[in-house]
Amino acid sequence: MFYKLFLTMTLTLLLFHSAAAQTISDDADSEYIKCLQSATQHTDNETAICMGKEIKRLDQEINNFYNNVFLKEAKVQKWNNGNGMFRGNLKDMQDQFNSYRVRFCSLYSLLMQNYSSSQLYLRNECMMQLTNEYYIRIRNMARSYKADLD
Repeated sequence: MFYKLFLTMTLTLLLFHSAAAQTISDDADSEYIKCLQSATQHTDNETAICMGKEIKRLDQEINNFYNNVFLKEAKVQKWNNGNGMFRGNLKDMQDQFNSYRVRFCSLYSLLMQNYSSSQLYLRNECMMQLTNEYYIRIRNMARSYKADLD
């Protein structure tokens, strides 16, 4: 049973990782790479700190994307049924994603701890990949947002 769960989670994260590479801009990529290169001992915990910074940057990109792309459309404003990112469907959706991400990655780091001595590394690796996948999805939705969203 554990083997099947491990295999499923590993394949899922590999898919997230391959898709995630599509979203990181050159500037963000260079900041993330610079952080990794500045790590003195290249430990899992140092890498996890760099991942944490990238997660925060991606969260901000998602928030900016909602505000600068989606919320500029009247039909999205109507669907959102709230005041921008302070309340409404977008805020609720983002909060639920964040909650799912934390719980899923907590489970992932617990189950995968045999592969790294750092649960922080495992958790941040998972969170970065899930956040990248989420960002890809909303950007893909925006490509055709002028289509009928109903």
